[in-house]
Amino acid sequence: MTFLAAALIMASVLLTPFQEALAAPSGGRMGGSFGGGNRQSYSSGRSSYRPQSSYNSYSRGFTQGYGTGYLSRPSVTVVPSIGGYGYGYLGAPIVTSPGLTVVSRGPSIVDFFNFWVLCHGSFWTFTSSFVDGDGYGDDGVSMVSSSALGSGVTVAQISVAVRVPNRNDPSNILNFLERLSRAASTDSRVGISNLVSQVTLELLRQKRSIFAADTEYKHFQSNDENGAQRHFSSKAIQERSKFEKESTNRYGGVDYSSKSLPRGGGGGEGSGGLVVESNLPSGATNAVVTLIISIDGDSTKLPQINNMSDLEKALTRIATDVKVDDCLRSAEVLWTPDDRNDFLSDRDIYVDYPKLRNV
Repeated sequence: MTFLAAALIMASVLLTPFQEALAAPSGGRMGGSFGGGNRQSYSSGRSSYRPQSSYNSYSRGFTQGYGTGYLSRPSVTVVPSIGGYGYGYLGAPIVTSPGLTVVSRGPSIVDFFNFWVLCHGSFWTFTSSFVDGDGYGDDGVSMVSSSALGSGVTVAQISVAVRVPNRNDPSNILNFLERLSRAASTDSRVGISNLVSQVTLELLRQKRSIFAADTEYKHFQSNDENGAQRHFSSKAIQERSKFEKESTNRYGGVDYSSKSLPRGGGGGEGSGGLVVESNLPSGATNAVVTLIISIDGDSTKLPQINNMSDLEKALTRIATDVKVDDCLRSAEVLWTPDDRNDFLSDRDIYVDYPKLRNV
């Protein structure tokens, strides 16, 4: 059955007229980049106890003050004596002079206690210095950058191919993206997270029209955030290069579009003032929508697409994670075709999106 399906797809690609493959459709783009959010440096909420600032100062003061006052000089007892010289307990000298005898009694219990405090304080000084060099800051907190979604940064991408049977239908994915491009706020992190969430939600609603999809993701450690940004930019450029032009291009609050979007309300079909003129082509086409995000943490792990259930999980994961705190760093929403006179054939999809898998 799988072989038959693959053969049919191949036949449709090979038998498609060549002039269709020459049609380089336009593309649309929305997105923004805002870097990392306000993250704290901690690791799983675990802090390291730092005795140096409290216990060590106490032990140093104790051992250098109280300790040196007793441990550094012997315990002595002065008793009356007639005179002489000899040895006493544990070989301690007994020095006598007329009328006095000075007896050294050796270490006392207090001396042993002071010695223990000195050794204990030295041990904690050594261990705390070792911890300082192993990823902990002066406040005793692990310096591993983390967010609500975990540590590091993840760059994730999902592409879906959608059937559009009627370009004039206001509910199709292309008309939805056109309306959204006029209303979306791309100049704030909140606006971009709302944008990505809306697109993924709409794709879930139109899942019956989706016939192929693909996902990928890559995680970067906290000390390689620049690598994550480079990877995100590389993936975005790779996808955008598939368009001959970007008719809609709104990024970071700036409109770089090469076409004038229809304005105004009333009289047109669809919502949001979209004007659909009767002379526009109503033929069927395919569409490909791609979302690329750079997001804090290691939680945004997208499943490999093998069936519709995997697709739903991937879209739901993205829609959920982009709304968590300030975790979303950058996002690109790309789609093709964008111009109403353009179309996307099966052959175009096969050439430009070879990784897509049937669902």
